[in-house]
Amino acid sequence: MGTNRILIIDDEEIIRKETAEYLTLRGHSVSAAASADEAFVMIGASKPDIIMLDLRMPGVDGLTLLTKIKEQFPDIEVIMVTGHGDTRSVIDAVRGGAVDFCLKPSNAKEIEQALDRAARAHELTKRLKAAEERCALLEKELHDLKKQNR
Repeated sequence: MGTNRILIIDDEEIIRKETAEYLTLRGHSVSAAASADEAFVMIGASKPDIIMLDLRMPGVDGLTLLTKIKEQFPDIEVIMVTGHGDTRSVIDAVRGGAVDFCLKPSNAKEIEQALDRAARAHELTKRLKAAEERCALLEKELHDLKKQNR
């Protein structure tokens, strides 16, 4: 579904490198971060459309990081990735705003499907935001016209 700006946040270097290589070959613009601090710097700099976020990292848990990302950057879609999948984590991630959840090691098809869903969600969010802005502008124009006709 087109080219996306993707940020991979994972403490495992091999996972970051292999995933970044694969996504780059698929035509995406990819950056990677090994920690939460590095991730927030990169989010500000690269403005990703989609983040692939490891659930378990040293220092900060992925669900906590997910919450912070969605609070500060609600338009970014997040795919949670973990080698330790359990039902509770999946439920918590989705409730926290994740658009999808992949288990490590992920196969190419699983990654592509998750990215397609995230890209569609990102596009729909952009369209909704644009429609809301147009609606607000039309409401203002209508209000101004009513004022003039009084």
